[in-house]
Amino acid sequence: MDSSHWKKRCTPYQTGIALGNRGEAHWRLGRFELAIDDLDRAVAIFQRLGSMMVAYPLGLVGAVHAARGRAPRARASFPEAAAAPSVAD
Repeated sequence: MDSSHWKKRCTPYQTGIALGNRGEAHWRLGRFELAIDDLDRAVAIFQRLGSMMVAYPLGLVGAVHAARGRAPRARASFPEAAAAPSVAD
């Protein structure tokens, strides 16, 4: 199912969650490129919304890079996830 289906039936927030979930599923199935594609799209949505949920796909991006042996990229993703806006911000 492509994202045009989600755009017609879901809010941007729901689309971000769905992409994050699908990205995590791709990662756990070893489909790393598909995982990064979905997670990057989820990050972009949550950043546009100014949502603290951006930490969810950012952390997963780090996990995917770590699983691929790309330690520098993983180390860059985790602090970015930790620095995501919080409820108090």
